[in-house]
Amino acid sequence: MIGLERGNMQNILVIGFNTRNVVCSASRAGYTVCSIDAFCDFDLQECAHASTFLECRTVQELHQLGTSQIKAQMAEFGLEFDALVPGSGLETLDHKDFSCPVLASSPDAKQKASDKLYLSKRLEALGIPQPHCYSPKELDAIEYPVMVKPASGGGGILNRVARNRQELLAILEELNSLNPELT
Repeated sequence: MIGLERGNMQNILVIGFNTRNVVCSASRAGYTVCSIDAFCDFDLQECAHASTFLECRTVQELHQLGTSQIKAQMAEFGLEFDALVPGSGLETLDHKDFSCPVLASSPDAKQKASDKLYLSKRLEALGIPQPHCYSPKELDAIEYPVMVKPASGGGGILNRVARNRQELLAILEELNSLNPELT
């Protein structure tokens, strides 16, 4: 966990769709780490001091997740948290709503970084090699197979592979039906 100084900080809460990688890293660094995660898989449970389910399964549910609901789940761990680390799906978590520090970039910076097309264009402008990123407006330029991801966010639960234009159009329709903001 880059930038996390040990000092008096001991109890960390990580919350997101899939928190395993962050939880396991913090645990190996010696922190007491709890997690609110959508999967609570075995690997996460081996690394975490304790974990509980994030009761959101869609982006819409995640955007409706209230601070009071998160605070109630935090209280169930019976620990005073020294910091909260928002993971995938909670990149824009409002920092001011929590009594402990939220270890993350500003919501505006996270919004820009999680916008895949914006980030791709910025990396390209800086001369940093990375896979080409297409917008839905560039359907005729796409080379297949292509990895299809929502326009913003992280976690990977909606990622798909399209092997041709027909599959791509079906995936874009699926994402649009889940949430028009995804495409």
